[in-house]
Amino acid sequence: MKVPVVSVIMPVYNTGKYLAAAIASVLGQTFSDFELIILNDGSTDDSETVVKNFTDPRIIYLKNERNLGLIATLNTALSQCKGEFIARMDGDDICHSERLAAQLRFLNAHPEISVCGTFFYSLEKKSRTKKYLPESSYEISAEMFFRCPVAHPSVMIRSAVVKKYNLRYSEDFPYAEDFELWTRLVMNGEKLANVPEFLLDYRVHQGQITQQKYDLKESTRERVVEKYLSSFGMVLSKEEWAEFHWMSNGRSKANVEFLNCCKKYLETISQSAYARIPYQVLNKVLANYWSSVCSNSGLGMDTYSIFNSSFLAQFAGLKMKVKVMFKLMIGHKRHG
Repeated sequence: MKVPVVSVIMPVYNTGKYLAAAIASVLGQTFSDFELIILNDGSTDDSETVVKNFTDPRIIYLKNERNLGLIATLNTALSQCKGEFIARMDGDDICHSERLAAQLRFLNAHPEISVCGTFFYSLEKKSRTKKYLPESSYEISAEMFFRCPVAHPSVMIRSAVVKKYNLRYSEDFPYAEDFELWTRLVMNGEKLANVPEFLLDYRVHQGQITQQKYDLKESTRERVVEKYLSSFGMVLSKEEWAEFHWMSNGRSKANVEFLNCCKKYLETISQSAYARIPYQVLNKVLANYWSSVCSNSGLGMDTYSIFNSSFLAQFAGLKMKVKVMFKLMIGHKRHG
């Protein structure tokens, strides 16, 4: 039996409403040498019927007799892959027809890259929003101090890397299992990138994450960030971590002491990570967060001197500096 170049893994749980379009988008790829592994995680809707309506021989349909959860399902699917590359896909998203071809071109042209994602469109109700992500491996490594900079359903990974580390998603990091996996790879010296093309429609709908699960996702993301920062020698108290995560979520406080703490955290990252991430790239990412926390403080124009007191301000660029000043002026007028 011929071994496919790509194994596409699609976990499915009660996505029957969108599943036919998701499967069709994979089968309609311009690059056709793949297997599509669909693993039904104990769905109680018509997902199985939808899958069985397709007769394409590239589909491999597997089924959990009961719902085991996404992480266990993904790990089972990984163990079934035969391709040289493994692509992720969700049962409620849509691949653009060039997706697999574009990612293969990218990985073949960049043998140093182990994992690549893509830009994507976010579909919510009637809106369709472009979502840009950092492109280079160094930008991604720097953004990981705050968030997951790779869209999980858009990812393609080399099977050789999966085998090298016996990669599996960790049950200890629910709802941020992908983020934890990518940080693990980066900490082992592997490189990630994003193809700067919009190759996926990511569907946002009510059936995805309840508020309770959203809170768990956020707390898990914070644990991943702490683990990643700790690998760079960053040591903070429980209270300091709370402040750091407040900032990393894009929030600020009308408090000079808070701003000074954020400055200390960001400058410490700069000093700890420059040996592994180029200074210019690292500080540009950190400057974006410094600009955001200052401009959202609501403290008025006096904050601009605090902003400039950090060496990170010089990496913000003229456009960002003007934006900070404008937001501070607006905030000053509003609170004046």
